Amino acid sequence: MAFGKRKNAQGGEGKTAADYSRTSASYGSGRHAAPSGMTPVKPSSNYSQNKGKTQVQAVGRASHAAQTSEYSRSSQNYTSKRNRKMSVGAKVGLVVSAVVVCALSCVGTAGALYLNSINANMQKGYSTEQQIAIQDSLVQTESFDKPFYILLIGSDRRANNEAMGARSDTNVLVRVDASEGVISMLSIPRDTKITYKGSTIKFNAAYTYGNGAAGTIEATSELTGVSISHYVEVNFQDMRNLVDAIGGIEVDVPYRIEDSKAGQSVIEPGKQTLNGRQALTFARSRHYADGDFTRTSNQRIVIQAMAKKVLSLPATELLGVLQTASECVTTDLSVMDVYSLAMQFMDIGVDNLKMYSAMAPSTTGTENGVSWVFSDSAGLAEMIKLMESGEDISKVKLTSGARIASSLPTTSKEAAGKITASASDENEASTD
Repeated sequence: MAFGKRKNAQGGEGKTAADYSRTSASYGSGRHAAPSGMTPVKPSSNYSQNKGKTQVQAVGRASHAAQTSEYSRSSQNYTSKRNRKMSVGAKVGLVVSAVVVCALSCVGTAGALYLNSINANMQKGYSTEQQIAIQDSLVQTESFDKPFYILLIGSDRRANNEAMGARSDTNVLVRVDASEGVISMLSIPRDTKITYKGSTIKFNAAYTYGNGAAGTIEATSELTGVSISHYVEVNFQDMRNLVDAIGGIEVDVPYRIEDSKAGQSVIEPGKQTLNGRQALTFARSRHYADGDFTRTSNQRIVIQAMAKKVLSLPATELLGVLQTASECVTTDLSVMDVYSLAMQFMDIGVDNLKMYSAMAPSTTGTENGVSWVFSDSAGLAEMIKLMESGEDISKVKLTSGARIASSLPTTSKEAAGKITASASDENEASTD
């Protein structure tokens, strides 16, 4: 890939590659045997040692740091699409937001150090070359006032197991319409058959052979036909700390889960508050009748529950949550970008938030002894149309044999029985 200036939504040139330079070590772990003509990403042996460490530099006063984001509320580009009468709660939220920013401004250099420490932590893990590739794969947007797409990548790297390698176990395309209060989430099965750089591979392999997150972003854009503006990569192993930091999440668990390969927690059925360890087990377990399909549904449930919980917290707690999130998240967004977007949704109110969720229309099959998930191109195109219009994407009409959601147990025996991991499933071995 040629590295240069980043494209914007109008096809023009934006910031230069040097603007996105970072000092982090190469991301990932392990090696895969690459298909013909492709070279896997070589991970850095220093990643595990360097993860979580940040190099912070004060780049100015905190007031300047709070104003530099093009998406912050102080930006001249930030305007509301709808003129609606704000509720008392919305006005309070705006006041609290202003107080937080002013407080950071008053402490001067200390405030700048605090914000930059969070930014540096959220932008760790990739070499300069990889970061340039990521920015080249993204399409710049003007503001959060218009709908845009974010790609959520869940990397389930196995500690002390280089043979497992780095891959994207979870891939969720999210359309965010903050002005209308609509969030749509589309899961792409990791075993989806795709053609990437001239080779036939499974979708999650694009992460390995495509320079990390940049490969997954490119593969998602090619499959769905949409331009992606931002990405968020989450390390599942550390995600439990974030769940605990927000006081757990409310989930209605359909049946008992006991899966030692997903985690040591045993989860009973029913509506309950899951702590970080339980949420991790719920999101990881894939030993169902339909395999990975139910797992992708559970992952979207966890994401929705976390989003609702964060948006229901007092605005004064947001920066603390973002600091915890920075330990398990890598993203191109700045802390003030995320803070401003969260405040915009808080203005709308959690009760008015619309969240739609589905899996990409797919079928399963085997070719030459290899199991694949085949994308239903017609169904996917229809689903993207619904996403673009802010409608319920689970209502798409499917071709024969395709499905968009998991098939839950239908017999009483299946429903009552516990979900137990297969000892022969070596590919899912992990420690909690």
